[in-house]
Amino acid sequence: MVRGTDVRLEAGTWLGPRCPKTGAKGDAPNRTHAAAGVHLAAALGKSVWVLVRFDSCWRWLTGRRDSPWYPALRLYRQPQAGDWETEVVEVAGDLGGVVARR
Repeated sequence: MVRGTDVRLEAGTWLGPRCPKTGAKGDAPNRTHAAAGVHLAAALGKSVWVLVRFDSCWRWLTGRRDSPWYPALRLYRQPQAGDWETEVVEVAGDLGGVVARR
């Protein structure tokens, strides 16, 4: 059994999953790293929008905005490392279109 006092970690130590191909931390952009929620919702056919990092895991492929596994999933990829603003502006525009159609 491991007790809190038995474990010493440096500040900023990553405890989440790493992509086996790239070694990138996690594979989902949200701070909870709830990739399981993304996969579950998409597998159920729900509309899912995912913001992925420039160096995202291989599962999100490259050069496309959709997923061959999940027809209702839309990917928003950073054009360059650290540029979340471009993705957020794109999501806001698409969300505005969805709202206007309702």
